[in-house]
Amino acid sequence: MKLLKALCAATALFLAALSAYASGPMPPSRSLLLNRSIAAPNRLACSNDLSGTAWSANGGATVGSGPGPVSVSFPAGSPLAVDSQETATTGHSSLTSPLSWSFTNAAGNFLLVAVNMNSSVANTVGHATVMYGGQAMTEVTSAYESWDQDTAAVDLFYLANPPTGANTVQVSWTPTGTTGYYDTVGMAISFRGVNTSAPLGTPSVNKNDSTNTSPASVTISSSTSGNFLIGFAGAGSALQAPASPQTLSAQANVSGNTAGDNAELTYVASTGASVTLADPISPDDFFGMVGVEIKAASSVTT
Repeated sequence: MKLLKALCAATALFLAALSAYASGPMPPSRSLLLNRSIAAPNRLACSNDLSGTAWSANGGATVGSGPGPVSVSFPAGSPLAVDSQETATTGHSSLTSPLSWSFTNAAGNFLLVAVNMNSSVANTVGHATVMYGGQAMTEVTSAYESWDQDTAAVDLFYLANPPTGANTVQVSWTPTGTTGYYDTVGMAISFRGVNTSAPLGTPSVNKNDSTNTSPASVTISSSTSGNFLIGFAGAGSALQAPASPQTLSAQANVSGNTAGDNAELTYVASTGASVTLADPISPDDFFGMVGVEIKAASSVTT
């Protein structure tokens, strides 16, 4: 950082001297003062036009003028974007624990795994535990739904700074009943450019296990424009691709309209304020759905 300050100051003096040589009196001294570190791959370029009146940064537009400090915002890293998703938008399922599959995270710094656990007859669904590449993931939130004697739980799990490349997702659970079946559905998605120190907004939960309906929906009441909103739904009947601009990431309709082992993971870029994510169900049925905001890394101000 000391070296960067010195380079900026030296550039300012050099350009000021050129200005004085070319057009008369030397303009007021200028320096770009840094008050926070800038991590790679961000770059700082100090420049001053020959009239000594303006500063620019990163080769861009003028960001300030006149003597004294200038405040400039630099991106904190890669822009927020989807990094990796399931092949052919297809999720995974298993009747026995664990449910395992390989997921390739190309370069994401944030991983989400969505899990829909179902039981039949008199069983009770508990929480799953999820690992990626041998690392334990943290539960975000869950929604429970029940009908007749069936129960389902829709869960999201996350891991900041996950390993890259192909690694195993493992979802484990212990049946609490002795009859019927367990069917667990899972799918994953990774993002880059996430604020890993505070990656998530307040999660939202919605369910309807009293009346057959469509679509499954969840409302995220407050969000920031440019962030991503994730929705994960489980339903008693087959889930359908959502309407644009909401995008299907992965889907697994295991039993169609015969059980609750149908799930869908979607996302949309936030336009700010309140946003409702909606996943059609065909035919109408019970559902549980969770949603959460994925936050972009903050800019760095200098």
